[in-house]
Amino acid sequence: MPGRGRLAGEQPAGTVQQVVDRWTADLSRDLAGRRLYLFGHSLGTLFAYEMAGRFTAHPVCEVAGLLISGAREPGHVPRSLIATAFATVRAERRLTDEEGMQKASI
Repeated sequence: MPGRGRLAGEQPAGTVQQVVDRWTADLSRDLAGRRLYLFGHSLGTLFAYEMAGRFTAHPVCEVAGLLISGAREPGHVPRSLIATAFATVRAERRLTDEEGMQKASI
């Protein structure tokens, strides 16, 4: 991806569409007439989904599968940790308890 790894010197992409544009252009020649399976994990699911849509709309290859994965949150967050976080927010923004809870949708 531009701005990372071997492409660190290149201008980073500003949108998912820009990344997908580049990847589909780079891969189209090599994938012509082949079957393509895409896999995305976490944020990568967005890229895989967009690429599947792009190759389906402009068939260079057959999109044979789209596999996506993710993970649940690490577990229950102790109430004391939430209370400490809200205390910090209240101190910085001077929110009441009720305003803080409403803004956090808890």
